[in-house]
Amino acid sequence: MKPASIWIWQTAYEIYGWDMVTSALIHEFGHCKLYESEGIWEGSIEVERKANEYGRKHVPPDLVPALYEEHRKFFLKSYETPWTREQCLEAHQQWCTQFERTEPHY
Repeated sequence: MKPASIWIWQTAYEIYGWDMVTSALIHEFGHCKLYESEGIWEGSIEVERKANEYGRKHVPPDLVPALYEEHRKFFLKSYETPWTREQCLEAHQQWCTQFERTEPHY
């Protein structure tokens, strides 16, 4: 069986920002590399974790957002408890408060 297509909300960058969307695309690229290497494309949360690793391993380090690991941890939560789009947006809003700058913006 061949892997399914990769898709992302067309407004995702407006909601999540370019870094988080880039992290998602790196993860999806990781699925492609995982399939090429091991013939695995879906299944479990472990496959999702492997795709995270494969993506990071196969993308040049200077293209990987600084918060890649944090972005992936955020989205792994949706595999533990499936989210609706609304729940995802609410969880993201709460999650972002951890990374808000405390220093003034100049």
